[in-house]
Parts: sequence; structure tokens; C-alpha cells
Amino acid sequence: MTTKTSGWHRVALSAMIFTGALLARGCGGVTDTRVAARDQATAASCNYYMRCGLIGPGEDTMNGYTSYASCQTSVSAYWESTWPVSACQGHIDEAQVSICVSAINATECMNGLDVLATLVLKCPQASICDANLTPVDAATD
Repeated sequence: MTTKTSGWHRVALSAMIFTGALLARGCGGVTDTRVAARDQATAASCNYYMRCGLIGPGEDTMNGYTSYASCQTSVSAYWESTWPVSACQGHIDEAQVSICVSAINATECMNGLDVLATLVLKCPQASICDANLTPVDAATD
């Protein structure tokens, strides 16, 4: 087996494992919509950073990320704290998540007002975590 063929086998195996994980998650497994929302927002956010040239060698934590993986780690923690289990578990409004992710995807690079509008107006906890609230839940928020 050549190195090229071996590489393709690794790619195919990785794709099968990833696909299997996705199928297991949606087929008989419990789908955690909060985690799915966090992961969607993380991917959109890191794609924004990549599109805007804020991921790559020489970037620092003030201006960007040295790698896509470091972006994912940091940004996932941001969304985790923005949409915490205590407020959002079982209350994710998937339509609002779609609006949030679309807004992130459309945010103009290096436009602070656009970034702020996306975070404050399109992706706040109050919008994302308002599904399935009972009157008691709503009164405590």
C-alpha cells in the first residue's frame, strides 16, 4: 500500500466515524439541542474569524487565533457561558438558533457595530433559550 492510498483510507475511516457519530446522535440517541446550538454557533463564529483573516500563525488572543482548533476551544466556551445548562437545557428555540447562525454568517468583517448587533440582538440567551418555558420558568428568568 502506498502512502497516498494509506492517507485516503484514513480520510475514509474518519468520514465513516464522523457519519456514524451523527447517525447515532439522531437515531435512538438523545439529542442535546443546547449542545447542538453551541456547536453551530461555534462553527459559524470560527468560520467568521477564518473569513476575516483572524486565524493563522502570528495571531494572538487579542486579535485572533493561531489555529482553527484554538478558535473552537475559546469560542465554544463563550457560547457555553452565554447559553448555560441552567437556563437553556430543554429551552432551545431552534428557529432563533438559525437566525443567530445566519446573522453570524452575514456579519461584516472588522465591523464592531455589526458584531455587537449580532451578539446582542440576534444571539442573546433571552431569544435562544425561550422555548418550552412554563409560566413558572418565565417568571424566574
